[in-house]
Amino acid sequence: MGTWVNQSFNLSAKPSECGNLSYVSAKPGEDKIIVGLAQYGLLAKAHADEEWVQLGQGEGSASIINRCNAIVYDPADSQVFWEAGIYNAGGVYRTDDGGETFVDLGLTHNDVISVDLTDPERQLLLVSGHEMSHRLNRSLDGGMTWEDIGDKLPDEPGVCPNPLILDSDNYLIGCVSAGGGKKGIWRTEDAGKSWEQVSDVAGATVPLVATDGSIYWVGENNEGIVRSDDEGRTWTKPFGAGVLSQVNALELPDGRIAAVAQKQIAVSSDQGEHWKLVTVETPFIPTGLTYSAEGKAFYVAHWTCDNKVPKDAVMSYDFDYESE
Repeated sequence: MGTWVNQSFNLSAKPSECGNLSYVSAKPGEDKIIVGLAQYGLLAKAHADEEWVQLGQGEGSASIINRCNAIVYDPADSQVFWEAGIYNAGGVYRTDDGGETFVDLGLTHNDVISVDLTDPERQLLLVSGHEMSHRLNRSLDGGMTWEDIGDKLPDEPGVCPNPLILDSDNYLIGCVSAGGGKKGIWRTEDAGKSWEQVSDVAGATVPLVATDGSIYWVGENNEGIVRSDDEGRTWTKPFGAGVLSQVNALELPDGRIAAVAQKQIAVSSDQGEHWKLVTVETPFIPTGLTYSAEGKAFYVAHWTCDNKVPKDAVMSYDFDYESE
């Protein structure tokens, strides 16, 4: 097996706050990794580069200083993407030029954004409020205006940080047990007017929608991962219980699913039923995972509650999906 390589470079020891290195993401179709750094916004670098460059420096760009929780790339054009984050001013942003400039979409303190990718105009957006079970903001005009439809959610769920738009009428939302509420996954078929619980496993991370249409959702506290093959109406039993960590799953370019198993990366070639460890241990328990198809490497990240970025905040592991 290979080794993990520290990619923190000029991020290391930067002054920040609790939740410092909050997010890591690979930009589709490009050798570029993007990280979210609290109080700095988004920074990017290519796999071989040794310096992270701050995004949003173009003329007229809004300034992002939140703790990034989610990035959604437009599959038709990865230069277009949306960011959501908590604390430190604005909570939702959009860029149309690959991150040179951002537009503030007017919300604050937000966990996750979901975009209706069935709509070529990308007008329907859902955004969850951080640690708020019944704040779910919806926009029908691409983020120009918002309405809170969270009052239609049932009373039972706890905090519900992870929405997913399937189309204009069908949404899912993942809820966790924080706050003493009921965990699970809920579904609406009438654009949020009514909701039905469809899984008892917490929807504890941003869900993965695979290229075959399957939806994967990692539960909380090592519950494992569940899969739906019918747009979230029904779900499998949890796979990988006691093994997989509460970190987002991802799809490799060959269709295999990857997830975090404590301090290692595990890969499944049978839709999550069985898992194989494919890396050595990292020096920390990852809080973020991504895979660069162009760089052919896994990236993991973690944050601390120190007021500076840890020296090993971001690490990479060479993994050629075509030969492994």
